[in-house]
Amino acid sequence: MRMMADVQLNTVTEWRSRQAIDRQIAQWTAKLERHVIEQFQLRCYVAALQATELPNPKVRMNCTETETKY
Repeated sequence: MRMMADVQLNTVTEWRSRQAIDRQIAQWTAKLERHVIEQFQLRCYVAALQATELPNPKVRMNCTETETKY
């Protein structure tokens, strides 16, 4: 969906439409990041309940945006 929005962003010339598309892309990115973090938390809970090895956090940290890491 992000690729489609980027293509649409390149074709739209009106300032307000471009701004709305930028906001939508930012919302999609934030929502996806929240889901990735929540999925990692749930995997940690399951691993703790099953007394197995915890998942590797490096994989999830690579998926998060730079602003959220700090």
